[in-house]
Amino acid sequence: MKWQVVVFIIGVAILYAALLLTILQVAKWYHGSYTGRKALITDPASMHIFGQKQWHAEAYIVANTAALTRLRDAISAALISGVGHTLSFTNDGEGYMTLVIKEDDVKVFDTLSSPYTEAPASEVRKDALKPWNLPGVMGKDGQIG
Repeated sequence: MKWQVVVFIIGVAILYAALLLTILQVAKWYHGSYTGRKALITDPASMHIFGQKQWHAEAYIVANTAALTRLRDAISAALISGVGHTLSFTNDGEGYMTLVIKEDDVKVFDTLSSPYTEAPASEVRKDALKPWNLPGVMGKDGQIG
């Protein structure tokens, strides 16, 4: 009876080790390493956009060539049709849509929400227009453009 328990425990340990190795292989494939968050630079569109913290502060776009090319194409589309978009990914693998919106009406800019991310520069007006509420950004079907 004791040898059966020992064999059972060894079998469970082998199954556990196989499962752990599988999880590590998936992590290696997904993140590019066994530890830490590593950029998915193999993705054709890796891009981070960092907004302005306050007035006169810099905004940053950090991207690989594929993402910059897609962003350029989205800008071109916005110049032609008013709205362009591209799918990009951050270094944690999360995808997001970047929308480029052409707006030539100065009155709209007067009502548009400030883009700053930190106080005291962040938007305080309750009626400020958010970019996703601009005419033509979202269609009646809920799709972009």
